[in-house]
Formats: sequence, structure tokens, C-alpha cells
Amino acid sequence: MGLQPGILPQAAWANLDQFLTLLEQQPWVAVTAPAQAPAPQGEITVIPDGQASWMAASLRRHGAPYHEDGFVDWFDFNARSAKLQHFRGVQAQIRTRLQASQAAPPASPAVGRLIAQAHLAYAAHQYEFGCIGVGGVGDRQWEMMRAALVSLRAAELAAGAASKPVWREDVNHDGVEEVLLASRDQFVVLTPLGGRVLYAYDLAAGVAWVGNENAMTAAPYTNDAAYPVNQRTFPARWLPESFTATVEGFSPREADPRLVWGRYLPDDWWDGEPATRPTYFAPDLPATAAWAPAPAQTRAQ
Repeated sequence: MGLQPGILPQAAWANLDQFLTLLEQQPWVAVTAPAQAPAPQGEITVIPDGQASWMAASLRRHGAPYHEDGFVDWFDFNARSAKLQHFRGVQAQIRTRLQASQAAPPASPAVGRLIAQAHLAYAAHQYEFGCIGVGGVGDRQWEMMRAALVSLRAAELAAGAASKPVWREDVNHDGVEEVLLASRDQFVVLTPLGGRVLYAYDLAAGVAWVGNENAMTAAPYTNDAAYPVNQRTFPARWLPESFTATVEGFSPREADPRLVWGRYLPDDWWDGEPATRPTYFAPDLPATAAWAPAPAQTRAQ
């Protein structure tokens, strides 16, 4: 969200450093190791459920960013949202398979790596699940959690599950049967039309060479075989090659945070805040440079 208006991601580290430095200077708090922590003064047995105030504010205000009609607050949205109910069903199916894969120790290190890869793909596509105004049926970010099932199928084959050399199977439960090829050491998933490679695994090593199950492409999803076309529309941003994890060498300029964040946050968030604060912005994209999606956004590589 910050990169879209051009704020450098590394500026967050600079602000965090200032915040931690300020804490270190306070007489009432000290940095310590967990083993040196004092004994608890008491126990909080019940922490009341909470919600993000900006979500509640957005749901109450028609036309606000991320607004969705028909909900009183986030608790109401979480309980009645049709899209959340749909994907919770998908998650339950994948979670059952993941749990079954761990019923016994993995047959080999390669099998263990493929199961771990399935867990990673499943977790990666939980990003912002439960947030208002994002996701839904046909949203690639959530739909691609099905890719975890492909890694699980590879783990089953690596463990010695019987298979034909070539067969058709809806391996990712997206409603379309893919063409699958398997040998003792290789597993490949092809699109049913055109034979494009969707996934390719080295079963002996437990490594995926093609697929990028964790891709977060900004493209609609109909099924895994449909080639995604990135539909990002916000301005391209770039970072100089020499730019690492610091903001050294970049001069901040005063900017009104309300211009960047005001439309997302409730008005009372700004009480007592300064009108402007130092902000680091990314340079303009060079005229000779062409924008391309980040590797994490590409479908196969």
C-alpha cells in the first residue's frame, strides 16, 4: 500500500529504528532476554475480541475504500460473508489433506520437503484472508491455495504411490483436469489444451523446478490452466540497484500522511498527529526502463 504512492518500503525500517531508539531512552523500559524477564504480576485470563477500527469505519461509510455493503462491523462481516464461507470450505479440504500427509513420518527427506512446500503454498495464499474489500471467488491470491494440493500429490508420488506414466486428473481441485506425467524421479503437470507446463518436480530431491506455487499475480482466476494476465494498474515503482535495506543517501521530504493514508483510516487516528512528517519516496522510473512484475508475481519460472 505504501509502495503504490511511491513511499520506499525501507522507510519503515528507518521509522522502526527511530521508534526503538526512543524506547531505549525511556527510564521505565529496558531491553532484556526472556530468561531475565521478571515474574508475571498477574494473569489476564480473558482478552476481549477486537477489530480493526478502520474496517469498522469503512463498513459504516458507503463509498469508503474497502467498503462492503450489508455489514454492521467486522464481526458481522466475519460471520456472514459469503466469500469467507466459500473459501473456508476450500481451506477445510486442503487442511484435511495436509493433516493426512503428516499422519506418519515422511518416507524420505524428499517427501518431507514436498510436504513442507505444500504447507508453504497453503499459508502464502492466506494473505489478508478475513480482510474486508479484498479477495473472493475468482481472486487468484486466494484461489491459488489449491496449489498446495499439487505439492502434496508430488509428495505421494515421491513416497511410492502407484501411478501411470500419463494420466488425467484434477490435481488441484479447480474443476479442470490436467495432464500428468510421472516417472520414478520426475512429476510434471501440463495444461489440457496446449500442453503448457504448470508444474515440474524432481521427486528424488523433493524440489519444484517449475510452478511458483506462491505466486501472487494480480490477475483473475478461472482455473490453474488459464494463463494469468497481470492487471496491475498503479504506477510502476523501482529501486536503484545500490539501494539495500537502509535509506542512507536518500533525503526525506515533508509529506502529509493524510494524503496517503487518510482515505483508509478513521478520522480519530489523526488526533494529535503532526500535519506533516519526513517521508522517503522512490525516484521516478527512468524513461529507458520498462516495468515488469516482481518474481513473486509471476506464474511459472
